[in-house]
Amino acid sequence: MDDVVRALAAVHAPLTSPAERLAATRLLEVFKLGAAEQLGAVLALAGPERPAHERHFALHALVALVRARWPALDAARREEVKSLALQLVAAVGERAEASFVVGAAVTFVCELAKREWPQRWPPLADELLALGRRSPRHAALALECLASLSDEARVFALDELPESRRTELRKGLEAICQDVAAFAHGA
Repeated sequence: MDDVVRALAAVHAPLTSPAERLAATRLLEVFKLGAAEQLGAVLALAGPERPAHERHFALHALVALVRARWPALDAARREEVKSLALQLVAAVGERAEASFVVGAAVTFVCELAKREWPQRWPPLADELLALGRRSPRHAALALECLASLSDEARVFALDELPESRRTELRKGLEAICQDVAAFAHGA
């Protein structure tokens, strides 16, 4: 993990030479590709005590894992990643966080939901709304996750989701509309 931290520092340092920046970027890309095998290190980088740029990178590594390797993960690892997503969103909501970290956390949950909800992750909406009851920050995060998923379900979204999957997502969102409205109005 020390190599990754040094590579992140090199990428973000303005005086890093182009050759060093390229080497650091390559190391980070290799790390992201191996995120499934290095989940512990990724989670350590996502910890609340880490600098924002490290947490942001860790969340992007998790998004890359979901986008590139989700079908290849076994069921137990998938469940672990889904559970971790909600834990990370809860942690992000605990304090004022850089908007780029919040955005990466929302993207992570949305990428999982696009693949799993509502069929293989039925409690997601309830879990997000329960999380949202913790604080105004958590409420904003929960609603951002659902809004991002709603954007993905639209016909004109840039993602290449099959129309049948978009329909499943729209039906799932329609089914929770009253719960979300009640949550938003403080019921």
